[in-house]
Amino acid sequence: MPAFFFTVALGYFVGAIPFGYLAGKLNGLDVRLAGSGNIGATNVGRLLGRRWGLAVFILDLSKGLAGVLVGRELAGDMAVQWPALLPVIGGLSAFFGHLFPIYLRFKGGKGVATGAGVALGLLPGWCLEAMGIWALFTLCTRTVSAGSLAASAWLAGHSALALITDPVQPVAWFGVLGGGLVIGKHRANLTRLLADKENLLADAQIFRTAPPALHLLAVGAWLAIGGFVTFVAGLGLFERFRELSAPPTLSRPYWLPIPGPMANVGPGPAAGLPEPLWVEQGGILAGHAVSVLFGPYFHWQAGLGLVVFATAWRLSPRGNGGVPRIRLILSGCALVGALAGNGIEQRVESLRLDRYAMTEEYLRDVADNSANDTPVSREHLRQIRARFGSWHSLSVAANLATLLVVAGLLLLGPGALLQVLEPPNGTKPVTPWQPFQQSGSGTVQL
Repeated sequence: MPAFFFTVALGYFVGAIPFGYLAGKLNGLDVRLAGSGNIGATNVGRLLGRRWGLAVFILDLSKGLAGVLVGRELAGDMAVQWPALLPVIGGLSAFFGHLFPIYLRFKGGKGVATGAGVALGLLPGWCLEAMGIWALFTLCTRTVSAGSLAASAWLAGHSALALITDPVQPVAWFGVLGGGLVIGKHRANLTRLLADKENLLADAQIFRTAPPALHLLAVGAWLAIGGFVTFVAGLGLFERFRELSAPPTLSRPYWLPIPGPMANVGPGPAAGLPEPLWVEQGGILAGHAVSVLFGPYFHWQAGLGLVVFATAWRLSPRGNGGVPRIRLILSGCALVGALAGNGIEQRVESLRLDRYAMTEEYLRDVADNSANDTPVSREHLRQIRARFGSWHSLSVAANLATLLVVAGLLLLGPGALLQVLEPPNGTKPVTPWQPFQQSGSGTVQL
C-alpha cells in the first residue's frame, strides 16, 4: 500500500506542474485569458510562438512519461502485489494531475501531450502509431484538435479490442480511459469541427504539398507491399515447399523426411486431404512460413488505407466532382477492404491452427489403429478443412479486390495530385489542367 500512495502522490504532483501557464508568465502573459484559454502546447504556440509551443509540448509529454517511470521504479524497489499495475497508476496520476492541477484550482489542459507521454511509457508501439495518426490528420485538416481526436479515438479503440481477448490488461485499460478523457476534453473542439468553425493553423506550403505526396507514396507502397506478399512471397513459398515435399522418399532432401503417418495411403478427398498424402507436409510448412507475413501485412494495409483515405479527403474539396470525388470513393473502398481483410485474416489464422491440429490428430489416430479411420472421423476432418478453405478463399478474394481498387487509384494519374490546395491568398486550387488563373485586376497569378 505505501508504494501505491507514493506513486499516486508523486505522479499527480509532477503531472500538475502547469508548464504552459509558467511559459506564459515568463513572457508576461496569462495564457488562460488569451487565445483558447487552454494551458496546452497548442495555445501557447499560438500566443508565444512555435518554439515555446514545442517546449511546452515536450515538457508536458515528459510529465506523463515521468509518472510511468515513478511507478516502475517503486514497483522494482518495494514488495508490491501487482508490480505491473504501478506504472499504469503512476501514468494515470500524472495524466489526472495535468487535467486537474491543484496549482490552478483544478482547471488544467486537455491532456494530449501528457497522455502521449504516458502511452509512450506503457504502449510505445501504439503510441508511435497514434502520433502518426495525429500528424496525418493535422496535416490534412490544418487543425490540431482533429489530429488529437483521431489519435485518441484510435488509441481507445485499439485498447478496447485488446480487452476483448484479455480483459486483465492494465495498460489497455489506460488506453480506453485516457483516450476517452482526451475526447471528452475536446467536446467544444468537436462541435466547432462539425460546424466547420474550428481555428486553422497558419497556412504553409507543407499543408498544400504534403497530402498529395503522402497519397501518392502510400498508394505506391501499398501496391508494392501487396504485390510482394501476395504474388512473390505467398505463392513462391507454397510452390517451393510443394516441390520439396512432393517427391518420393528416396529423392527428398535428407533434412525433410516424411512423417510416418503421412507415408501411408490416405483417404484423400473423403477427409479433405490431398493426394498423395505427403503433399500435406509442404502445405503445412508453407502455411507456417507465410503466416509470419500476413499479420503485419494486413496491419500495414490498414495503416496505409488510413493515409490514402485521409489524404484523398483533403484532395477532394466538398462540392467538387470528377477525379477528386472518384479518388475519394475508391480510397474509402480500399480502406474498408483493408479493415475487412484484417478481421478475416485473424479468423483464417485461428482456423489454420485448428486445421493443422485436427489433421495431425486424425493421422496419428489412424496410424495407431486403422479402426479409427471411420466415415465419421473423415467427415469431421473434411468439414474443418473445408471451413478453413472457405475463409482462406474469402481472404484471398478480399485482398485481390482491395489491391485492384488501389491500382485504380494509381491509374487516376499522379498528375492530379500536383494540385495546390487552398493557396494563402484565397484563390481557387490550381490543377495541372488549369495552371494559371486570371485575377480580378487582370494580372496572371500562379
